[in-house]
Parts: sequence; structure tokens; C-alpha cells
Amino acid sequence: MPNNIKIKKAPIKRIFFLFWQSNKFLLLLGVSLFLVASGGMLYNQVFIGKVIVDLILQDYINVTKTNSTASFNWDFFALVIVLSSLWFLISVIFKFVGNWILSLITFRTTKKIQDDLYYKIQKLPMDYLNKEMKGSIIVAFNSDIETLKGFFRDVIPNILNSILTLSVSIIIMFSLNWQLSFIMLGFLALIIIASYCIMKRSKKAFASERKNNAIVTSFVEESLSSFTTTKIFNNSNQIIDKYLKLNREYKKVNCKSYKLSGMLFPVSFNIGLICYGTIAVFGSILFINGDSAGLGLTIGTLVSFTQFSKSFASPVSTIMMRANDILKSLEGSRRIFAILDYQDEIDQGMISLTKVNNQYYWINQEVKTIKPYQGLIEFENVSFAYKEIPALENITFKVMPGQKVALVGKTGAGKTTIVNLLGRFYEVSSGNIFIDQINIKEIKKSCLRNLFGFVLQDIQIFSDTLTNNIAYGTNLPLDRNLLTKAIDNSNLTRHVAKLPHGTNSYLTSYGLGLSQGQKQLISIARVNYKKPQIIILDEATSNVDSLTELEIQKSMDDLAKKTTTISIAHRLSTIINSDLIIVIDQGKILEQGTHNELISLNGKYKEMIQSSNL
Repeated sequence: MPNNIKIKKAPIKRIFFLFWQSNKFLLLLGVSLFLVASGGMLYNQVFIGKVIVDLILQDYINVTKTNSTASFNWDFFALVIVLSSLWFLISVIFKFVGNWILSLITFRTTKKIQDDLYYKIQKLPMDYLNKEMKGSIIVAFNSDIETLKGFFRDVIPNILNSILTLSVSIIIMFSLNWQLSFIMLGFLALIIIASYCIMKRSKKAFASERKNNAIVTSFVEESLSSFTTTKIFNNSNQIIDKYLKLNREYKKVNCKSYKLSGMLFPVSFNIGLICYGTIAVFGSILFINGDSAGLGLTIGTLVSFTQFSKSFASPVSTIMMRANDILKSLEGSRRIFAILDYQDEIDQGMISLTKVNNQYYWINQEVKTIKPYQGLIEFENVSFAYKEIPALENITFKVMPGQKVALVGKTGAGKTTIVNLLGRFYEVSSGNIFIDQINIKEIKKSCLRNLFGFVLQDIQIFSDTLTNNIAYGTNLPLDRNLLTKAIDNSNLTRHVAKLPHGTNSYLTSYGLGLSQGQKQLISIARVNYKKPQIIILDEATSNVDSLTELEIQKSMDDLAKKTTTISIAHRLSTIINSDLIIVIDQGKILEQGTHNELISLNGKYKEMIQSSNL
């Protein structure tokens, strides 16, 4: 688990606190209703023994012993039946209302947790998303939230009712007969010990189950996103085999966890049966010999105790049977809080960028200074290590305002890392990066990233209209004139004309139905619409046909005329006219200069051109 996660020891306690924090009155009301309902349910246990047998029948028998002509008191009997029925009805209503209140609290609180979780995900640094499986995050956001919802909607009412029933049962039993009560408590302790041993073994099994579930979910998500690649390489059978292997592992740990939790009910139920038999035998002995031993036991009390012994294991079994859900909720809450407790993306910048009369200004909120934006970029002895593995070492270069800069080198040389550091998607290990002689750590990240327009090779198309895809991230009212210009300047017009509803056409996630070139043209249109101060090109002309490549190249040339542009490319056509070419190899700058200057050096750049590596 990443080092900057600080998980508190009791996640379930934190969940309970969230429920209590904003629902105090409703929770107290719900518990009170359950308490009354439990009393009604327990009255059922003593109704036959203490009410019907001892209070009514035994009293009538005692009266007839002295007065054989005495008549049965039907009025009193009817009153008892009516009051008992009313009490049962109130208990049922109170339990129903209590369940409804807890359901209301559950949906309200889990919605807040889910909203907080989604908000937190948006605040996470990129290194978290690179370290953690996407499937794990998806499971936390969907499955774990649903598990918590079920826990508080279904499990808690049952457990709460069982605990209240158990507590009141013990009080009633001791008020009836302490000898039989201690026998019952002995069996209760036996049920708890047996259940604890089973739960202890189940805990590890459920943790393993959740881990394997996340692995399977991640694999399915990955296989769907790489569906086209799988078909191209005719790898469907291998993917299926791998899925079946992962799913077998998941089913294996899943079966183990359910086998363990499935032992809870039969164990507690059978102990309850033994308890029932013991109470019946020992209670009968007390009843027969009670008077001579000074331990008088009425027939009604014995009947009530046998009723209690039959149902005594039920609340304990309910609690233990829910161990499965408790353990799932525990693991789910740990995953949720692992995300919620992760440190937010660091942003201590105090300097913002503001546009006034088509001119941008740096504004330092702390010292109240204003400085015009120019666009000078400087890397000063920048080094960076990812997971303690060096990626960049002593990178130093300067980009003047309006320059076209090309970063060239083999895959993995560190080109993309430089761009990521410039946008502060990662933090430098040492050295400094400046824009207009301002350390980018002092600039608010939102303002810093607003400077950039990215045209990436891996383009994200969102499930929305083409219009909203192009205007994505601007957070301003839509400018139709600017949208039309962005489409025209991006050579996207002929492609838009083919869509059924033009710019109002709805695009699906991942841009299904669009060619790679069309996606890249949409990405260029985004940059055209945004009009950023700095453009980042990440191999924007890869994987497209020659006609579309010309369209893309022309669009980018037009876009970059008066804008600072940093290109990451392997193609000579995208860098030959650059003002500055930086050759990177194994995280170090080997050469930098113009095309002609680097050719004259007879170094790495010339070697790459001659070997067609550009």
C-alpha cells in the first residue's frame, strides 16, 4: 500500500460516526422504536407460559380448588387477549417504521460517502492512479458502496434487533429463574466462542476474496479497452484462458470464505438445540423437586424458558450469520478509506494567472504583485525518479516565448516525463522549473495547467456531443463563433459533415466509430477552441493515413504560428522546422540546437536520422 496512505484503525467506527454525525435524532428514534419492538417480540416468549398458563389458567385452577363452582373470568381473559394483540401490533408497526428510518439514513449517508469518494478521486495525484489498479477503484466506488448500503439497510437493523432482543431476554430470564438463566448464558458463551473462531478464520479469506475480485474487475476493464488490439493479434483464446484462470482463483477464495461463514448457522443452531434439551430436562427436575429444595418453579416459567431456549440461539445466530456481511463491509470500508485518506495532489501555489484586455498577468496574492505573462520556460538541473528508479538526470534547457521545441529520443528516454513535470502531474526530485522566472511550485496548479493545450496520441473522447467534446475543460459559456473557427482551423469540417447531427452528434466513450485521425483532429480542435499559451504535441501524427496526417500537420502549423509549442515525436516531418531540438537518451540531454546545428555535430541526432529513427 502506498506510503502516503494513513488509514485509521477502525474504518467501521468511522462509518458509524458518519451515520451518527448528521442523523443523531433519526438514529435515536430508530433505536427507540427497535427497543419497543423487541419488547413486543419478547412478550411473545412469555405470553403462553406466564400470561396464559400462570396468570389465567393456574389462577383459575387455584380458585376452583377452594371453590368448585367458580366460573372462568372471560372478561379478564378477553382484556388480556386484546391488550396483548394491541401490543403485538404496536411492535410490528414500530419495527416497520424503525426499518424505514434506518433505510432513509442509509441512502442519505452512503450517497454522501459516494459523492465524497468521487470528489476525492478527482483530487488524487497521478501517481496513485498509476500505482493502483483501476478495477480496485471501480470496486470501491460501486461494489463497496453497495456493500455498505446493504450493511446499514439490512444487516444493522437485524443485528440491532438481535442485540436488543438478547439483552432484554437475559433481564427477563433472570427475573424468572436465575438457575436456568445461568445455564442459558453458558450455552450463549459457547455459541460466541465457536462463532469467534470461525469468524477469525473467515477474515483472511474475505480479504483475499476482495483482492481477487479487484484483479478480475481490472482484467475485464483492460480486456474491453483493448478489444480491438486483441482482435488484431487474434489473441481472444489466450485472453479467455487468462480470464478463466483469474476467475478460478477468485472462485476458489470465494468458496472458501462462504464455506467458513456458512458454518456459523449450523453450529449455533445445533448448540441451541442442545440448550433446549438441557433446559427442558433441568427445568423439569426443578419443577418436580423445586418445593422441597426451596427452588420453586411454576409450569408457566418452565414453558417460558423452553420458549426462550428455542429462540435464544436465533438472535446470536442472526448476528453470527451476518458475519459474512460484516467482514465484507469491513474490507469494503478499508478500501474506501484507503482512497479517502490518500494525500491530495499537493498544490501550495499562491500565484494565479489572469487575463485582462487580451493580456495575461501573473498575480501574487501573497505579496500583491502583478507581472505580465511572457512565456519563458526554463528547466534548471531537473532530476526525477519514479518509484526510486531514475528517469531524468540534470535536465537543463530554455524555451523562449513562441518557439517550436522538439523533444526526440527513443521510447522511454524521458520525453513524456519532461512534459508531465512541466504540468506538475509529477513533482521534480531535484532542480527547478520556471515560467517567466517564477518557480512553477509557486503557481496554482489550475492556473498552470490552463496554460497548456495537449494533443496526445492516446485521445480521450467522452460520452457527450461533439460540441461539448471540443469545448471540454474551458468551463466558460459556449462560444459558437469560436467553435466554428476551431473546427475550420482543425480541418475537421468535412468530417463533421459526415456525422448525422453535425456538432450535436453524440459521441460514445473511447470514440467508437471514429478513426484515429478523426480523434486527433477533435483533439486539435479542443486546443484551437481553448487557445492555450503553450501547446504540447505527443506524437500527434502517429497511426493515421497520409491525407489525415497532412491535415493534422497543417492544422498544427497554423495553430503553432504564434504559440510556444513542445513536440514529442519520432517523425522528422514534425520536428525539422523546430527552433530548438533536444535529443534525450536514458534520461539525459545529449544534444540541443537547431536541425542544421545538430547535423553539423555529427552526433546522436545525425545518427538517428541516418538510421531512420526519426
